[in-house]
Amino acid sequence: MGEIEYLSRHRRCVMRWLWTGAGLLTLAHLFTQWLMYSQGHDSVFGLLRLFDMDGEANLPTWYSTMLLLCSAALLASIAARTGSQTPRMSHYWWLLAFGFLAMSIDEAAMVHDLFDAPTARVLDDNTHPALFYAWVVPYSLLALALGVYFLRFLWRLPANIRWRFIVAGTVYVSGALGIEFLEGLAAAESGEDSIPYAILNTVQEVMEFAGVILFIDALLLYFPSVSGIVMTPTVSSDRTT
Repeated sequence: MGEIEYLSRHRRCVMRWLWTGAGLLTLAHLFTQWLMYSQGHDSVFGLLRLFDMDGEANLPTWYSTMLLLCSAALLASIAARTGSQTPRMSHYWWLLAFGFLAMSIDEAAMVHDLFDAPTARVLDDNTHPALFYAWVVPYSLLALALGVYFLRFLWRLPANIRWRFIVAGTVYVSGALGIEFLEGLAAAESGEDSIPYAILNTVQEVMEFAGVILFIDALLLYFPSVSGIVMTPTVSSDRTT
């Protein structure tokens, strides 16, 4: 049995571990934020940087990157299996796989920050405070275009998988882009060291975690239909695990 087949058979156990990881990182972040804003600590022996969800090169960034990479691997595995079965669907899966790979690179290397200055120059003096982080404009347009492009793909999926994809995508995009607009407004009005900004940033990161984990859950649920896995009664007992 391959690794992905094993994970698919034990999907609920995998989800428990993923949610636990996200929950522990969120609690650690909240604790260090409390120490900073309530107790006046600005380093906490390096723990603040290590668990700051708004930081770079730390545990939350690593975890988010790994979630996106796992999604890309699952999508690539599904794409490889659907190539011979439903060729018309295969290119959608491959595009999603490369898209999530690109998202993982963006998460780790902060590529989206490179679009801030060029977009701000294009917007010039018409920039609204909510566009303090101007990169959200091209990324929002890209997300909208991809959403329209994948409508046919979503329609061809089984209903239970389709709605899981829609929910996961809505949660992730609402956090990554929707909350980012509010973060920009908070940063413009109160600064990036303010409590409103910190709250919005926490909400954003939690929504991103949740969106990707929900997506992985949907992929593991869908995987048996393209890999020929027979879910035996013994395996189905994992539902109560």
